[in-house]
Amino acid sequence: MNQMHRMNPRLSEVLGLICALFCISVSADAFIIAKRGEKAACVISVPARPSACLEHAAGEFAAYVKRITGVELSVVSGDAGGKPAVRLVSNVGLGRDSFRFRISGSDFLIEGDDDRSVLFGVYDFLENHCGCDWLSADQEIVPERNVIELADDFELLRKPAFRIRESSYADMRDSPDFAAKMKLNGYMFNGRWKDIHGGTPSELFDRWLGKCHTVMRLLPPEKYFKDHPEYYAEVNGKREYAKRMQLCLTNPDVVRIVTSNVLARIAKVYPKVKIFGVSQSDRWVFCTCSNCAAVDAREESHAGTNIEFVNKIADAVAEKYPDVLIETLAYQYTYKPPRFVRPRPNVMICLCTDSCDFSKPLGKSRYRFRDMNEFTDDLKWWCTEAKRVHVWNYTMNFRYFMHAFPNIYCLKPDLETFLDCGVTEVLEQGVASPHQAGMALKTYLIGHLLWDPRQPIEPLLDRFYRGYYGAAAPWMRRYMEELHAMSRDRDELKHPMKMWGVIDSPALKTEFFERGAEYLARAAESVKDDPVRLRNVQWEMNANDYTRIMRSGEISAYALCRDGKYPMTPKMKELQTAARRIAADWKAFPRTARISEDSAVIEASKRRIERYAQFDPSKATVGKCVDIPASELTTWSNGRYFKLDFSDILVEAGSVCRVKARIKVDLPADAKPGDKVFGMFVRGQPKTGRSYFVKNLKPDSDGFGWYELRNPCEIRDGGCYILEKSGKYPITVDKVRVSFADVTDRLVEVK
Repeated sequence: MNQMHRMNPRLSEVLGLICALFCISVSADAFIIAKRGEKAACVISVPARPSACLEHAAGEFAAYVKRITGVELSVVSGDAGGKPAVRLVSNVGLGRDSFRFRISGSDFLIEGDDDRSVLFGVYDFLENHCGCDWLSADQEIVPERNVIELADDFELLRKPAFRIRESSYADMRDSPDFAAKMKLNGYMFNGRWKDIHGGTPSELFDRWLGKCHTVMRLLPPEKYFKDHPEYYAEVNGKREYAKRMQLCLTNPDVVRIVTSNVLARIAKVYPKVKIFGVSQSDRWVFCTCSNCAAVDAREESHAGTNIEFVNKIADAVAEKYPDVLIETLAYQYTYKPPRFVRPRPNVMICLCTDSCDFSKPLGKSRYRFRDMNEFTDDLKWWCTEAKRVHVWNYTMNFRYFMHAFPNIYCLKPDLETFLDCGVTEVLEQGVASPHQAGMALKTYLIGHLLWDPRQPIEPLLDRFYRGYYGAAAPWMRRYMEELHAMSRDRDELKHPMKMWGVIDSPALKTEFFERGAEYLARAAESVKDDPVRLRNVQWEMNANDYTRIMRSGEISAYALCRDGKYPMTPKMKELQTAARRIAADWKAFPRTARISEDSAVIEASKRRIERYAQFDPSKATVGKCVDIPASELTTWSNGRYFKLDFSDILVEAGSVCRVKARIKVDLPADAKPGDKVFGMFVRGQPKTGRSYFVKNLKPDSDGFGWYELRNPCEIRDGGCYILEKSGKYPITVDKVRVSFADVTDRLVEVK
């Protein structure tokens, strides 16, 4: 482990603060745990037959005390032989994950509700009473102290705010040791907790019927759709096979089959597992057949059909398994509560924040997605009407992992809102990819705030910046503070900060990321001789430079230029260096290749970074007119949609250009002249749009023809879209040609 305590010369400021807080003088009535330069004042006592978790807790306590004071404490099983002892005591009945510190006679007791609670208590004591700090899975601060002592009447009970505390950021998800130090628990640790961490959590979601998107497992369309399309959602008057389908929830056969499959699954894993998910697919469509529509109309919410459906399954489950919970989502179109129907007592609601704006605390944003209710109003309803509510909160940009998502000052008030409304379980979702903007700071804050959201955030920020960044802390904090101030000033009605946000939102100004690059360069310079802190700074440099590169048109293999010379600037060289650093990290840390939940963004990002990293201006296509092959276009929807990103073309800002594409259309013999085939447009420039019908097609002998926008366009943010319209006439794009508006491109030789 790369331990920050080995860098004492660079931690003098931090340790000075820690010593001021924790290094009190020895008093006559104090319970002394260890004093530098003296023999051990006590032993560590565990039960006669300790569990692996209690043995681990004792070992961790002894190891950290030795590193803090130089004193080695012995671990004894059973009776301490009359010696003062730090006693680890389990099964005290304090409440889930709770622990207590107290002096009893000549002993200091760390008591826990169970073995894991005792381990949590050990880490809490080392952090809050000894000055240790776990900054990430592989970086920690362990101070040097002369004495660890406690007042002889010391007693403190610690209880978590939430009974289930989860975070899916990489360090939490992949390092049980770090998660234990943050005192997390939760369903995701099924299979990850080792015996030394207390073993498998006492409450488990079924691995097959997990907490989200399970209906396709319960009624697989590959098995049923061909013979029974009526089992699946009617959308726009049709029931069509798709990758992620919804069910027709009012169909009695659907209820019967799904109930049977749920009961069969419970029988396989009960009583070890007692929570089973029955929830919609991850797709915003729902059944609009007459029966489903009638229920939703009555309930004034699409949650109406979902809750009625899940209630029927829950009733059948309760007859056989009264202690089993059926979980379902309040997500996307089921987020709004129903008017009349109520979830059964054995139904758990997982309420998701997917439709919220995260630039401001929940409840303070004016943004409403599709005229939905204010989130906290719905939260209060669900917490009042459902016996158990789990909140699934999103804390990053899932379309652009490496793009800034400045929400650290929302984490605390949002968790306080959940707590005030009666939420008992929270997942703060990130992703288990180590390359994200602000990941280390968010991981640290979330870990502490899930335990106690009432604590002030400023001390946490101070500790993290000083410990994680060392001498670079002032520049890193300046970067983060300016970023968050800029974000807070946005008009969230026009530019909300969504979990599926865009990278070019005007709320996060490009000039900030350019200025931020200077801050980060100075931060890196201040820790150039401190490799650990330098690496920490570079992670944020990568994120900042990723945004700069994705927004930039500085480097391109294609340049519109009247004099035929490629204009290579100092900024281009700087961005090329940044791209090479990012590309090297993606290669060194393979999981960073997963930089988005959107495959089109992954493709575009990799292509852009590789182009910048490998760019050779001598090989660029330069001229008054350039052709961009289809391989350089972004495609999606199985090749039906194409986009030429204008940032792929280097041209003076504001230039007016003609854009045309060489396209082939597969026309059947019965094609109708009035059928719409495809359209071309530039977003934000409405006068450019043009639709092409069968009658407009003029192919050459090879089947391809040239088709252009209705009017010339400005080459600025965005790009040119080519969209297949009906699906009846597949299109093939060969290339897109861009030229200055005053150039007749047929007279210009294009390389």
